[in-house]
Amino acid sequence: MGDLPWADFVHEGDSDCPAELWLDDLGTTGELTELRVRCGSCKMTRLLSQAVGTDNPALGRCDGSQSWLGPAAGRAACDATNRLLIRTASNAYFPQKLSVFSLPDRGQDLHAAVARV
Repeated sequence: MGDLPWADFVHEGDSDCPAELWLDDLGTTGELTELRVRCGSCKMTRLLSQAVGTDNPALGRCDGSQSWLGPAAGRAACDATNRLLIRTASNAYFPQKLSVFSLPDRGQDLHAAVARV
């Protein structure tokens, strides 16, 4: 699960352009045919609908990152082509990182002793 190489996508391959990218909405439906990725530096554009497909080389290859396992997880072996996943889909992965401390109640032994009496 990773992000797409957006600069490579809009430039249709590796580029030395210092890409400041924009996502332009060209319509009112929110369909992929109305969403355009635009480079603010060189003005190249590409419709997001061109990223659809299960074996689309425009999206690049999987980098094997496993961010949901934390920073020490490293990368898994992966050479699959990336796929576009619409984040409003119910099967999308939404990471949420939480830190939790569980501390015992300081008076737990006292409460247990009183309950036995």
